[in-house]
Amino acid sequence: MKTLILLLAVSCSAVAVAESPAVLPDAKAIRLAEAKFQSLDKNSDLRISKTEAAAEPALAERFAAVDSNGDGFLSKSEYEARPSAEPFE
Repeated sequence: MKTLILLLAVSCSAVAVAESPAVLPDAKAIRLAEAKFQSLDKNSDLRISKTEAAAEPALAERFAAVDSNGDGFLSKSEYEARPSAEPFE
């Protein structure tokens, strides 16, 4: 009986540990994206212009694709919605 309880406790711990890393990278990625957005938004108007995007060449190259509404600026939501394969960092 003690062995069964110990085995169950170890199994539950393993599941908890296995799930934790899936949450942490997402939270870290969000914090990194927010920090990067703020660093690019030099005039603090809560959007990134083409001029501001030029500081990050990969973003400047894909600016039109990321600018989903075509207004010539990247909002925070547009910046965060870019494909994760394009980190722009």
